[in-house]
Amino acid sequence: MANVGDSRAYLIRRHGSRDNAMVQISADHTYEHLVAGAKEVPNLPQKLARFLDGRDDGRSADLTPLHLHPGDRVLLCSDGLSSYVPHEQIRAVLDSDGNPGDIADQLVALAIDQGGHDNVTVIIIDVAPALELRHPER
Repeated sequence: MANVGDSRAYLIRRHGSRDNAMVQISADHTYEHLVAGAKEVPNLPQKLARFLDGRDDGRSADLTPLHLHPGDRVLLCSDGLSSYVPHEQIRAVLDSDGNPGDIADQLVALAIDQGGHDNVTVIIIDVAPALELRHPER
C-alpha cells in the first residue's frame, strides 16, 4: 500500500466473529500527527506536512506491505470521512454485512449527514479466497 497526505487506510479482519478490531494502517502526514507534543504547540497549522507535488527533491509516499487474508476488508478514505465520522461508527458500518459498494455508500452518507464539507471519497476492498484455475482437458 502506498500512502501520502491525510487520506487513510483501515483494515478489519472479518473471520465470522463480531466486534472485530479496525486498525488504521496508514500514517497521517499532517503537522498535528508528525510534530512531537503537537497539542502543546500554539497555533500549529492544520495543514499537510508531506504531500506529492511533482518536485525532484525525493518526496515519496510511505510504502507498507500488507498481508491480507480471505475475509479481510480494507477501507481507503479521504479526510472527508475520517474527520467527520467517529472511528467506532466507521468500524460498525465497515464490519456489517453487505457488498463493498453498499458499505461505501453508507459511509459517504454518514459523512455528509454529519457535516462533511470536504470531499468524501471511500473505497472498500473485500479480500476473497483465491480462485483455483482449471485448464480444460486438451
